[in-house]
Amino acid sequence: MLTAEQTLAAIVLTTLMAQFGLDSGFKYNANTALLPFIAGGVWALLKALQDKRLPYFAVAGLFAGAAVLCKYYALIILPVIGLVVAFQLRPAWPVLIKGGLLSGAATLLLVMPHVLWSQQHGWPSLHYMHEAHEILSLTETLKTYGMTLYGGLLFSSIAVTVWGLSLIRLPRRAVPLASSYIGVSILAGSILLTLLASWIADVTPAASWLIPALLFLGWALMDVTPAMFNRQQQARRILVLGLSCLALSLVVAAGLELRQSAYPAPDFVSRQQHLAADVTRLYHQTYHRPVTYVAGTWPLPYAMAFYSPDHPAGLNALDLATSYWIDPAALRHGNRAVICGSERVFKEPEPSCCKQAEALFGAPDKKVLQSYSVYDPKTKRLGTQNYHVLFWRPGRL
Repeated sequence: MLTAEQTLAAIVLTTLMAQFGLDSGFKYNANTALLPFIAGGVWALLKALQDKRLPYFAVAGLFAGAAVLCKYYALIILPVIGLVVAFQLRPAWPVLIKGGLLSGAATLLLVMPHVLWSQQHGWPSLHYMHEAHEILSLTETLKTYGMTLYGGLLFSSIAVTVWGLSLIRLPRRAVPLASSYIGVSILAGSILLTLLASWIADVTPAASWLIPALLFLGWALMDVTPAMFNRQQQARRILVLGLSCLALSLVVAAGLELRQSAYPAPDFVSRQQHLAADVTRLYHQTYHRPVTYVAGTWPLPYAMAFYSPDHPAGLNALDLATSYWIDPAALRHGNRAVICGSERVFKEPEPSCCKQAEALFGAPDKKVLQSYSVYDPKTKRLGTQNYHVLFWRPGRL
């Protein structure tokens, strides 16, 4: 529905949002895992509607099911895409009904085992969302909705700015081109349905929830370009401006990387990655098996869950009551490690952390002091950061 140059311009605008957005560079997480399955679902849906071939509806359903298993947000963005595309292509009702049933059956084939498991275990994957995004007073709730929209606009600002600059003194066309508004429809529908879903689920939204919806920002911007402007020339300007921004960011990033490599020791944050690797290695050497659960001073459990090759389940500090995604019974029988440190550079671990860990799991089988040289670029100070690491023998009650 767009020319090749407009398509390239839309991709550059999307890249600007992804590169400078809330999840800069789309670090590997559920948002990233969602991408190939959304792309595959859209491709299969277009093939099904344009070629009128029912098997492609089943393929679209399988992609949709895989996307849902990556992130529940697929339940919002995929129906919006399907409705907008169907409205644009206007397929015959029999094809649409048969295809919809076939897609739904294929999706359920993949998702139903997860639904049954969640039902049997009290929907654990939803508890954290309700805990982290509970409804507060009316004033605070309205403020949260406002901050969500503000955050979405903020991390879209560079792409919108490049698009706006491309319109300055842009030549006009003799014959205006019509727009399909498919990008605008998907973007607006996804944002509205996100806010509606949060209201139905009785939780407050967060700006990060809009990240998958904003993948369609570039397409939406190309849609809303006034029809009288020469869009081909605008697309060329976007390519020049957008790629210049990306090139400049690479130069700045390279400079920051060079400066960081010149530090006499790693900084406080990057040391957490080394700590996760060392704790994993020590546990493997001691028990010859991977770490299953990790607790301790926040955000060390999160860093361990993210950076360790074992990717253990991380507790919310040492509080089982608020660690809704953890099975307490399995935790007591599984492999456990606790990391006690400090959230601040050059601060010693709080003694209460080790005491709480022993009260929760009993006396540890092994306790190790991990010491690291750390450089603080703010104060230009080189010092030592200490962590207490506690291990429990696998299977011990």
